[in-house]
Amino acid sequence: MRNASRFLAAALASLLVLPTGPAFAFGHRKKKQAAMKASPLTQDERVMQALNRLSFGPRPGDVAAVKAMGLDQWINLQLYPERIDDSALETRLAAYPAMQLGLRELAARFPSPAMIRRAERGKLAIPWDPMERAIYNDQIAQLRDRQAKRAQNAAATETAKGEPGNLSAGQPPAGENAAAENSIAESANDAVQTETGLARTETGPVPGRANSEANPESGPGSNSEEKLYADLAATSVVNLAPEQRVGNLVAMPPDEFRGFLQHLSRPDRVALFAGLTPEQRETVFALINPQLVVGGEVVVTRVLRDVYSERQLEAVMTDFWLNHFNVYLRKGDFAPWYLAQYQDEVIRPHALGKFEDLLVATAQSPAMLFYLDQSESVGPHSPAALRGAAASAGPNGKARSLGLNENYARELMELHTLGVDGGYTQHDVTEMAKVFTGWGIEHPEQGAEFVFNMGGMSRGRKW
Repeated sequence: MRNASRFLAAALASLLVLPTGPAFAFGHRKKKQAAMKASPLTQDERVMQALNRLSFGPRPGDVAAVKAMGLDQWINLQLYPERIDDSALETRLAAYPAMQLGLRELAARFPSPAMIRRAERGKLAIPWDPMERAIYNDQIAQLRDRQAKRAQNAAATETAKGEPGNLSAGQPPAGENAAAENSIAESANDAVQTETGLARTETGPVPGRANSEANPESGPGSNSEEKLYADLAATSVVNLAPEQRVGNLVAMPPDEFRGFLQHLSRPDRVALFAGLTPEQRETVFALINPQLVVGGEVVVTRVLRDVYSERQLEAVMTDFWLNHFNVYLRKGDFAPWYLAQYQDEVIRPHALGKFEDLLVATAQSPAMLFYLDQSESVGPHSPAALRGAAASAGPNGKARSLGLNENYARELMELHTLGVDGGYTQHDVTEMAKVFTGWGIEHPEQGAEFVFNMGGMSRGRKW
């Protein structure tokens, strides 16, 4: 750490004695500074001041614990988080094993939408592992259903263009696929509410069983009988032992799996996850949608750290630097996967260290390279640009010019270091962007890693 730590310790100590009255008096025309004598804080006030400034606020028992340890000792210990026992937090985090995986393994176990699209087009091999294969097959089936629905909607819109007065043109039809997708979302939301205690996000009317029972026009008949048997079959799966239950879900063909979820009652949807191990629960969520696992657990585990970690100063500074070097969770398909690695392997390990190390770590992280488009920046006359231009020649045979992307260079100076009024010019931004040409991401869809590509660099006099 440790120059930064000593500076931080001095700054922290200065916060613990503050004046109790106004610090300045103002004359009629001329301001006169009148320093008031500071009144020392009581021990309890000092502890509360420290906990309010250096943590996310006092929890039950924190004030007594800090007083028993001694405030100076507590502050000193917070500066060395690796010395603090955080086993209680680790026990809570064990419920989210996906967040313990490296980026490559996380992407392999819980594929992103881009990976699913590639697999659907035959450009990415589907794994042979039964669970991972089931996840891919279920997601590919959902993707094809969405594609078919979009094509159907587009055809309906084209047909409706010639029909005056048709106010429903372009509206998606309410079909079985829409009901299945809504039911999948409902199942996931109910499970999230049960497992994490978080508020459930409403997704509209619940399709399937609940709606049919509430519909007074649904009478007896073959459809009702089929639905009854389907409901009973779904309930029978829910009542299986956890290992058998997950095994049945993994073995179901995609259409059968979505039909199974659609025919679950609300209590059965919650019961679906009862008794499952964390790994089994993640498998079921991944069958529904892998992004439910990655995106949801990134947020939940961060909140758990902020609330339950004994390493409170590290948690506060991690939050501070995540805000300073911010990336966007919804930037694109890979963003949740990159953010999982970004907060745990880039920001947190450097949160109390040297700013230079943190700056370099963020600059080379896939999350930042992707968020600010640095991985797309190449020298206009570099080999990479020439190859790309040749490959992207238009119908007239003229090559499309590729070049710099200045997003990261601008943000680096404007937000990350110098500030808006830091004295730099547009010329400085362009020159900085040239310096960073060649910085990119290797295997962006599968375990992304920083790579320096010489072929993307600028070429001296060509500039």
